Amino acid sequence: MTKPFVPRPGDLVSVRSVSGGYPLPAGLSAGDEVRLVCFDTGFWVVERDGRQFRVFLAGIKPPKP
Repeated sequence: MTKPFVPRPGDLVSVRSVSGGYPLPAGLSAGDEVRLVCFDTGFWVVERDGRQFRVFLAGIKPPKP
């Protein structure tokens, strides 16, 4: 049995848009790999290329095993 993914600051993950009003912020595209920085009430602060973005928590995709 596989353990569920529990995201933690420092993890490398990819991102996706979430239907229902949670598109990715300008500067990010679906499938981009980002590093998790911190969690902020329903959103992850992520970093890509030295820039930080807020991504809705359901927009974080776990890394492939």
